[in-house]
Amino acid sequence: MVHVPSDYSSYNPSKAEVLLCSLAGVAAGGVVGYVFYEHIVAIAVGAIAAAIYVNLYYIKSRTEAVKNKLLLQFRDMLESLSSSVSAGANILAALATAQKDMESLHGSDSYIACELQHINDGVAANQNLELLLSEFGSRSGLQEVKSFANVFETCNRLGGNIREVSDITCQIICDKIEVRQEILTVVSAKKTEQLAMLVMPMVFVMLLKGLGASIADMSSAIGRVSSTVALVLFALSYFISCRILKIEL
Repeated sequence: MVHVPSDYSSYNPSKAEVLLCSLAGVAAGGVVGYVFYEHIVAIAVGAIAAAIYVNLYYIKSRTEAVKNKLLLQFRDMLESLSSSVSAGANILAALATAQKDMESLHGSDSYIACELQHINDGVAANQNLELLLSEFGSRSGLQEVKSFANVFETCNRLGGNIREVSDITCQIICDKIEVRQEILTVVSAKKTEQLAMLVMPMVFVMLLKGLGASIADMSSAIGRVSSTVALVLFALSYFISCRILKIEL
């Protein structure tokens, strides 16, 4: 049987990725520490903190990217499944057809193609289809996959019309995914604005320092207190904006 990821909600970066993220974090944190404090301790603390944060942010973003990719592939699988069921195929034949469709559309090594091969191989080995779908839902971390597995299990146990229920469920979940993608498209523009606002304080402080030491004295006690308060407020506003723009998968 094909190997499938044990958990889509976690991502293990390579050593090269960790190194690149650390270097980027050290550079960014060092610059922030220098611009706002002009002190070696602040530079070191900023570099270490930024390196840790960049690594955590990268892992989180990669995890979300993988889950979103799986979600879109799952939508395509549902459309293929719905078409086959509507044409009169039983659920097992529909899953086999969906695997071929996904291999043609996304490649044989894509997440959804591997998952379908895992499910179809399991069914061929007399494993329970309900259990295989439930395991897929648990590993995916996606509510849409879990909902599909739950509906299929309930319908199969209660003797419902599996064809009609599968068709309706597929359509509802596909519509839900389409709405989510539209929301993500709108939010992406706001994330670009958020990135611009992330850079603006640095640019503003550097412009003030360029006008002369008397305009922006970061080495005095009051200057460092003001810099600390400004950074805390800036960090707080950044994390609040992240929460506002966050779309749960």
